[in-house]
Amino acid sequence: MSKNESASKTRTAIWVAVITGFFTLCATIITVIGSPIIQRWLSIPTPTQVAVVTPNTPTAIPIPPTDTPVLPTDTPVPEPPTNTPVPEPTDTPTPTTIPDTDGDGLLDSDEVSIYNTDPNKWDTDGDGLSDGDEVNRGTNPTDWDTDDDKVSDGDEVNRGTDPTTPEDTDRDGLSDGDEVNIHGTDPNNWDTDGDGLSDGDEVNTHGTAPKNWDTDGDKMPDGYEVKQGTDPNKSSNCQVPLAGGEEYIVRAGDWLTKIADKYLGDPLAYPAIIAATNAKHTEDPTYAILGMGSFDPGAGLEPGQKLWIPSTESAATYLGCQ
Repeated sequence: MSKNESASKTRTAIWVAVITGFFTLCATIITVIGSPIIQRWLSIPTPTQVAVVTPNTPTAIPIPPTDTPVLPTDTPVPEPPTNTPVPEPTDTPTPTTIPDTDGDGLLDSDEVSIYNTDPNKWDTDGDGLSDGDEVNRGTNPTDWDTDDDKVSDGDEVNRGTDPTTPEDTDRDGLSDGDEVNIHGTDPNNWDTDGDGLSDGDEVNTHGTAPKNWDTDGDKMPDGYEVKQGTDPNKSSNCQVPLAGGEEYIVRAGDWLTKIADKYLGDPLAYPAIIAATNAKHTEDPTYAILGMGSFDPGAGLEPGQKLWIPSTESAATYLGCQ
């Protein structure tokens, strides 16, 4: 080998050693210093490594293991025993409605055991009141006339009288039963005909008709005649003073005595005006009826009433006949 070839190999060996040492040094430096950086760099995911999350995709939740043994698929499932007794239905009674067959407001059982009424009849005693209504009112549902006044309980209720007490509701001296059944008067009105006499006084004292304000037909109310001292059952047969008279409309403040004084010249001549006006009323109901009730010749008039004023001559004739 020549001297030049030997020098060339020596240089080559030196460069190989230098390069090898350099790379060895670099590897050591990287290992000691760059390992954390490289590891951090290696932990950054690449675009292909980013996980893709699908919306609304359920995430499986891991179920912790249990101690329950899993049967093999070929293990038969035990069936319930076939001889297990089936519970029998109980005999619970079904609620029933207690009947009121006739719809009178009383239970059938109460009608039989308490009130002795007919559970098949709405009104056992036929007085016009249901059995239930009578029990509530205090009347006897088996007696059509509880207070024995000869008026049925139903009629008394309809008339407004008391069906539990034999009474004189209007205090006129006649019992409710007598007023309804005998006289035909109103048991709630003490003076049915409005003549100023109570129904009882007309029947028991004066013998006049309690439903006729002028029993004797002389155009003078019975009560007025009693006050004047004349007989309400006997007409005077005097001519009622109608001839030559005139119509008069009552004004506020008018008194019958004042009218009589003005037109007939005598305040005590007012009975002639009463008789004439009442006679006119029988022909024309627009005329008033005077002398009724608690009539007061010094008052007793209402504005608007229509009167008949007789002539002076006919009034004097009539008054002279009394």
